[in-house]
Amino acid sequence: MAVRLQLKLGAVTDQDRLSDSPDSVVVVEPSVGSVSRTKGNLYLLVTSRIPGARAREATRLVAAAVRDEYYYDESAGIRQCLVKVLGSANKRLAHQRDRLGLGGSPDGNGPIGVAVAVVRGREMYVATVGPAEAYLIRQARLSTLPDPNSERGLPADDLVPEVWRGELAVGDALCLISANVMARVGTDTLKDALVTLHPQSAVEHVHARFVAADGRGSDGAIAFEATEVGATFKHKSLVPVRPAEPLAGTPDRGPIPLADSVAAGAAAVGGGAARARSAAGNGFQRLVWRVQDALPKRNPQSRKVSATSARLRTQQQAALAFLAIVGVTAVLIGIIYFAGGPKAKPQTAIQSAAVAQQAFDAAKQALDKLNGSGQDLIVNDPTQALQLLQTANAQLAKAEQAGYPPSLTAPLRTQINAGLDRLYGVVHVASTAAFTFPSSAGAVQLRSVVRGSDGAPYVLDTGTKTVWRIDLAKKSASPVYRSGQSTQSGKPGDPKFITVGGPDVLILDVKNVLWRWRPIGTAGKGTLVKVNVSGSTTWGTDVKVIGTFVSNFSQAFYLLYIVQPSVQNIMKLAPNSDGSGYTTDPVARLPASKDVSAITSLLIDGDIYATDNGVLERLIPTSGWKPAALPDTDLRPTSSYTTVVSPNLPDGSYSKGVGTLYAWDATNKRVVAFAKSGGKYLAQYVPAAGGVDWTGLQDIEVLPAPGADVPPTLWWISANTLYTSPLTEAQPSPSASPSPSASPLPSASTKPGKTPKPGTTPKPGTTPRPSPRPS
Repeated sequence: MAVRLQLKLGAVTDQDRLSDSPDSVVVVEPSVGSVSRTKGNLYLLVTSRIPGARAREATRLVAAAVRDEYYYDESAGIRQCLVKVLGSANKRLAHQRDRLGLGGSPDGNGPIGVAVAVVRGREMYVATVGPAEAYLIRQARLSTLPDPNSERGLPADDLVPEVWRGELAVGDALCLISANVMARVGTDTLKDALVTLHPQSAVEHVHARFVAADGRGSDGAIAFEATEVGATFKHKSLVPVRPAEPLAGTPDRGPIPLADSVAAGAAAVGGGAARARSAAGNGFQRLVWRVQDALPKRNPQSRKVSATSARLRTQQQAALAFLAIVGVTAVLIGIIYFAGGPKAKPQTAIQSAAVAQQAFDAAKQALDKLNGSGQDLIVNDPTQALQLLQTANAQLAKAEQAGYPPSLTAPLRTQINAGLDRLYGVVHVASTAAFTFPSSAGAVQLRSVVRGSDGAPYVLDTGTKTVWRIDLAKKSASPVYRSGQSTQSGKPGDPKFITVGGPDVLILDVKNVLWRWRPIGTAGKGTLVKVNVSGSTTWGTDVKVIGTFVSNFSQAFYLLYIVQPSVQNIMKLAPNSDGSGYTTDPVARLPASKDVSAITSLLIDGDIYATDNGVLERLIPTSGWKPAALPDTDLRPTSSYTTVVSPNLPDGSYSKGVGTLYAWDATNKRVVAFAKSGGKYLAQYVPAAGGVDWTGLQDIEVLPAPGADVPPTLWWISANTLYTSPLTEAQPSPSASPSPSASPLPSASTKPGKTPKPGTTPKPGTTPRPSPRPS
């Protein structure tokens, strides 16, 4: 009796899967006989070393690509088809590496693993790539199938999958399982389950052991077992056929004698009469037709058929004629409208000019009232001065809207803006070029600046892929980090982010490898060492910002913060107690998942401040703090904050909730100061007229004030120059009336919208302790 194989299947169901599992399982058993005989059954498992929604999308993309292209391709055998579809899925995944946040290791391998098996009759083909494994159970023995690509993962460079082929016998079982599961449960558990249990029960048992072992992430598994089914059939019994009666098949005859003969004769006579009538009628009909043929005839007119090209020309000519008629009609209507239509009334233009002149006069009167008293109302009566300036501003805008020439309103506009700036606490500061990179340094393109523990500025240069230390005293710059330089820890990649952690300057390169430069003294000497951070190569390419929080300056212990949009959180890494790096698992710092893809800057002083999508906010704690609304929305209606800094000290100490935050407003090209305590608005700084403007500003850093009566200093960089700007009034700002300038320093005692009295200097905001800032 013939024997055929039947496969018993088992897999981890969707409801049993872990919430962070990114794996995808595909089982295809064709119901069409021709497809089953040529392509067989497909069993596919796609895994990932990293969890998350983007990894799950990547595994589903690979599973769909392998399934569709395998059954579509009929150009080669099963072995060649598997090699081709795995290569195609690898290319498709490589094209979307950045979108899916897969990142990449230094050797060019990705995190996605694939295990695929095809069963056609008694033939079995198996291939594995990356973190996915295949095990064969035969005669109660567990065998590991060859896996030369176990250390590689999709997407990978120059991937050549190896396909194993073997015969499938009765009692054999195959299991495709994630390498993450096997690392937790071991091969003995898998073998005992597959030998003693049904495949579905075996898979559920292994998955339960994985969950009990505190397993996380990838947990996919498929198993099937070959059993025999007898092919049986039944013969039909032959039954003889006998006639129902003895006269069956003989001609029918009536019971009356001679009745059949008489009926036959009558039928013959009737048939002859019918044939005679038909012959007579046909002869008459033929005669009529001959007469009609003899009558005169007229030849039919030949039908003309137009060619397609001729019809197209006719249609084009008709369309052109129609358009010409429409055009002429429109021109005539326009001529009639403009030539003979009603004219605009002269009174309308006269009324508009009158409105503009009245508004201009009202603005001028408000300014005359502000300046005519002989006193500086901005200092003596800020409330009345604000009302007069706002009235003048509104009336001047009305005059400009009504058509008053801007050249005539410009002087009044300058006086109004200068007066409002004084009331709103705007400080005009001067900038001095501290160091400009010479052309011999190459195509310098500065992006970030930080202040090191030695007091020197360090700048990240994406043009030459270098981090420079600038010696302000010697007016020179020396490289402390170059992409591709030889070190004892290897060759660093292109620098991407720079920040300060205790005594160290930290640099994260494009391969997500962390390096630290530790200065030795103040002469520019130091050491560059690679920092061991477990799992950093799996962060992907979507890391936005890095930051630190100093816990022990003398021991160089500091927490590391990573903004990862792929996990929708800010991950915190704690240093090892022996200072060997960061090998513990990261911890999510935010209490709930949040879209952090728009965060551009971090400041950590025990609390966490950030600029997120142009808004300055405090993320930790999540409530109780909000920056105050700016008073100058009539002049600058919107703001977009991209960087937040606070003065730091070389000793690495900090003061939580005390001091001043400085935020860069990219929309209005200004620096705005807020108090950490309550978010109170203190002041804002803009470049002085006639000095260096801040159009090309890339990044900022604020130094602490060296004394109680000395203002802080702002460092800022353009594409190739480092500038210093003392945060004090550079010169008397243009005002509505001669008066002493406003105080240049932000103060918790100076309220927004008010100017201190002449000759007084408000107490500066308390200088905060250092809070390392990511670039």
